Amino acid sequence: MEWIQLDINNPFELDRINIVTTPEDDTQSSIYIGTRHTPSDIKNMKFRQIEKDKYEVICELFAEFEYESVAKNELLNFKTILQVNRDIKEE
Repeated sequence: MEWIQLDINNPFELDRINIVTTPEDDTQSSIYIGTRHTPSDIKNMKFRQIEKDKYEVICELFAEFEYESVAKNELLNFKTILQVNRDIKEE
């Protein structure tokens, strides 16, 4: 995902954030297979804090693989751990 507007005051507090995107909104969500661009939509992405600056993220993502004839479109489900780095600053 290139950019998602979260509308939160503190970008380090992600606990209980829930993200959903649609083809109609301005969210630029993509997957790249090699150089092939695959538009995607976030059906549901939930953040749950498990430690300071560490979050479990559970996501359901629709990948439009047929956009560049990579594969059949697919609904992807995954879970990962996000470690927030407070030292990174936007320029």
